[in-house]
Amino acid sequence: MSGRALARGGRIAGPEPAASALPDGPQAPLVIEVDRLVGRDGDVGLGGQGVKLSAQLAGQQVTLRFDGRLMHVIADGRVVKTLPAPVPPEQRAPISGARSPSTAIIPPTAQALRAQRKVPADGVVVGGQRLRIGRAHAGKTATILIEDTVFRVLDGDVELSTHARTSDKPIRQFKAVARTRK
Repeated sequence: MSGRALARGGRIAGPEPAASALPDGPQAPLVIEVDRLVGRDGDVGLGGQGVKLSAQLAGQQVTLRFDGRLMHVIADGRVVKTLPAPVPPEQRAPISGARSPSTAIIPPTAQALRAQRKVPADGVVVGGQRLRIGRAHAGKTATILIEDTVFRVLDGDVELSTHARTSDKPIRQFKAVARTRK
């Protein structure tokens, strides 16, 4: 960067961005699938390392589809999560249980989980995270769409707010009012 640009308020750039998830050359990347049982903490073993998926998948059989630099997590025939692949393409063939993909196309994504909450004046709690919606909506029953990175709060079909998801705690209550024990 020139001294003139720095003098006018410019700043030196940070590190280069990460590489693209798309293949680099004309050669197709090695695409494989692996079946794994998700542990109680939401992780799977893969090539000698643990990979954190989601606590909500605990106890489920999932298919991990490696495609280029991405790993698609497939449960019940739907993509539930997409992550950067933790194993480089050249090290995928020796993974235990590796096979050719069962289909050429990736299945559709799963619909976002939905939770209902009665809105108090100070905000609702979902997965250990307080979502401030506003006093104007206190007393209403709101629907919260639970996505990988955000919570979307709806009143019917109207989106009230969007909140960044900062907690990875599992969602255990999906109804507005929990059942009480007698």
